[in-house]
Amino acid sequence: MLNLTRRQMLAAAAATCAPALTHAQGGGMKWHPGQYIHIPSRGGTAAVEDTLDQIRNIQSARGLQLRYTWADLETDEGKVDASRILEDLDRVSKYKKRLHVLLMLKSFAGGNRPVPEYLERKTERGAATFNIGIEEKEAPGGPRKRNGQNIALWEPGVLKSLEEFLRGLGRQLDGHPALEGVAINETSLGRAADRNIEDDDKIQFFKNLASANRTMRKAFPTTVTIQFVNFPKQAIPILVDQMPDYGIGLGGPDVFLDDKSLRDNVYVRYPGLAGVIPLAPSVQYENYVALKHQGERTMVPLEDLYNFARNQLRANYLFWTRPQQGLKNVWPDVLNFLKTHPQASQLTGGLATACPSSFKGGCSAIS
Repeated sequence: MLNLTRRQMLAAAAATCAPALTHAQGGGMKWHPGQYIHIPSRGGTAAVEDTLDQIRNIQSARGLQLRYTWADLETDEGKVDASRILEDLDRVSKYKKRLHVLLMLKSFAGGNRPVPEYLERKTERGAATFNIGIEEKEAPGGPRKRNGQNIALWEPGVLKSLEEFLRGLGRQLDGHPALEGVAINETSLGRAADRNIEDDDKIQFFKNLASANRTMRKAFPTTVTIQFVNFPKQAIPILVDQMPDYGIGLGGPDVFLDDKSLRDNVYVRYPGLAGVIPLAPSVQYENYVALKHQGERTMVPLEDLYNFARNQLRANYLFWTRPQQGLKNVWPDVLNFLKTHPQASQLTGGLATACPSSFKGGCSAIS
């Protein structure tokens, strides 16, 4: 478990940063909308350092979004260790940047367990995870099949442990001035490969996730919290309808320009929530090369992705994924776009900046 002295040292290091990283006195939400770089977990520390070095002098690149699994942060029950996140907060602070945390309760690679082993003691009906089939779209030589895992969140004991974990994480992290946001991964359950999931369990999954969202909002009173929402459509009202009441942000793992399912079920929700809650879409691998899920391959102009997120989805935050394997040629183009697009001279990158009305305590800084 992270000891207090280490936490104090990291927090003190962050406090020596430029004024832009100082959290205003008197409360209010930390609020620094703009464009951030998403680095997949397989990138590792080297990719984090390299990315920070490359965006050092790009004003419109406000910071990073990094992935952390629950299993990495709580190795045993009650032992929440945020040292990895605190170290990354220290890294971004040195570059006068900010960090969004993406909490992963789902994995996209075989053998990568996203949740702690102790959860197996908390279940009433079977395992705490289930295997899911994944198609790796970025694989060299074309798509290939692999397995991942998702959390059995319909289990009451699993939900209780998740909410305790979120409270513990908030106690260690919320006050850090460079922590901009905390999000939970996409809602898509995936294709279960090793068990049949009943419809009632699926609905309970999303009701429990909605509860976890509310708990996360309370656990991080001065940090933006976001739920990534994509599929299935039954999940959308359960999660999105409560967001204005609690100040929970709506995000997503994809910016597709012509995906009917996302457009009709999720994207349609964004405009009506503009100015009410944080809106935070994410440009993922496939968005660079297709207009819809499983769509024909074509290079999608970065300007079109930006304009869609800005004008159609009314984004406050926009996450650009840095490919680590295939599509490496996209990264120089993203850097050039961030440097040269018409809004590049603004810290916010031209994205919407109004403090969301659901933040009852207001925003401590709008910049």
